[in-house]
Amino acid sequence: MRDCTFGHVFVFFKIAPMAAVASASPISSAPWWQRALPHVLAVLFFVALACLYFSPIVFEGKSLAQHDITQFQGGAHEAQEYAKAMGREALWTNSMFSGMPTYLISLHFPGDWSGYLQTIMTLGLPAVVANLFLALLCGYILLVALGVRPLIAVAGAVALGFSSYNLAILAAGHNTKSIALAYAPLVLGGVLVAYRRDKWLGAALFAVGLTLNVRANHLQITYYLLLLVAIFGVMELVAAYRAGRLPEFFKRTALLGLGAALAVGVSFGRLYTTLEYSKYSNRGRTELKTPALGQAPATAAGDESTGVDRDYAFQYSYGVGETITLLIPNFYGGASAMPLGTDSNLAKAGLPQEYLAGMPTYWGQQSYTAGPVYMGAVVCFLFILGLFVVDKRTRYWLLAGTILSILLAWGKNFETFNYLIFDLLPGYNKFRAVSMALVIAQLAMPILGAWRSAACCAPAPRRSPWLPPTRSCTQPWPKR
Repeated sequence: MRDCTFGHVFVFFKIAPMAAVASASPISSAPWWQRALPHVLAVLFFVALACLYFSPIVFEGKSLAQHDITQFQGGAHEAQEYAKAMGREALWTNSMFSGMPTYLISLHFPGDWSGYLQTIMTLGLPAVVANLFLALLCGYILLVALGVRPLIAVAGAVALGFSSYNLAILAAGHNTKSIALAYAPLVLGGVLVAYRRDKWLGAALFAVGLTLNVRANHLQITYYLLLLVAIFGVMELVAAYRAGRLPEFFKRTALLGLGAALAVGVSFGRLYTTLEYSKYSNRGRTELKTPALGQAPATAAGDESTGVDRDYAFQYSYGVGETITLLIPNFYGGASAMPLGTDSNLAKAGLPQEYLAGMPTYWGQQSYTAGPVYMGAVVCFLFILGLFVVDKRTRYWLLAGTILSILLAWGKNFETFNYLIFDLLPGYNKFRAVSMALVIAQLAMPILGAWRSAACCAPAPRRSPWLPPTRSCTQPWPKR
């Protein structure tokens, strides 16, 4: 729809310095509508930005050609027509794989009101447009909740929302992955606020964010998100132990646990049916696997492996050298099918226009890619600067998450580490396409970059007007 490879970088570069002139007047001196105005303007800006980016959808009535959505429409058509005619959901369809349950295709669970919450969050925008708006909105909520000034929060949200991976998965039709990823900043914001500011507000943000994230039913994104949350939890545990505040830490952890239970409860039907069906899929117990040379065949149920095959799981592994695409997008050529202009060497050599529309420009190690994972030059620059400016607990957490993300994405290109993780980390062997682990870095790097900008443009920490007067989000656990 639009080429935004460098666009969000320029927006980030232009907006961030503007925050230096933001008003520093006391929060209590302004009326509520004046305090709310920057946030209302930010939301309106996100709506306008998402609508303009997908203007053919909004203003011309067109739709984005998404391969996976086309497949979904074909697979779900029979069940949807049955539900319209009979007034109840079909639990089985014959339109896919000679028959299968509709759990993971098209099934609406009665009594699930979380869909109304998502409609409110997306303001009723069309699909795809709503996905981008959600990513911008949740990124903004995260940064504002951490005390970042609204203008810098807008810039950081743009960096989060317009990362190349977000747009690539929309083009492919991975809408549920996009929605799960869009709600991830809201989950992180809840965790940060709960531990470092107001535990009740943080728990509420966490519960809402995780409920909608799990509702998207893309468990691999949720899994990577929880890895980043777990790293943060370890950092906070160590800090609380050193400060002698372990009881307070466990109280806040218990509140977040209740929020997680609520999120799981809302989507229990989806999670349970997914778990049930996984036993009969290639993620279940393997019974017809040929043993390796010299190895005896499995004789007991306990000897049979579970999870996807290792070769299948690591089929899409990011190259070690390919990691440079976080900074230089087309260092490995771009996408497996990428349009070339009339000024390209192939066009000058006389190659017909129909071939130029989708040339294989990628020369990396993956069998196919829709494009590189590119964070933006300015984001990478601010991320590195943030490692020297932001408080130790925060920068160590985000740096550890980024490093783990890159190591996991390398997959079979770093066998020593990833095969061990694949065999030992609970649930990890249920997933494939490990290059997706870069979504952790996609979250961590803009957050630290925005924090760096806030530290530069606003030396005096400024509290969000909507949060109670508790300690700063970057302040360590106070000692007794």
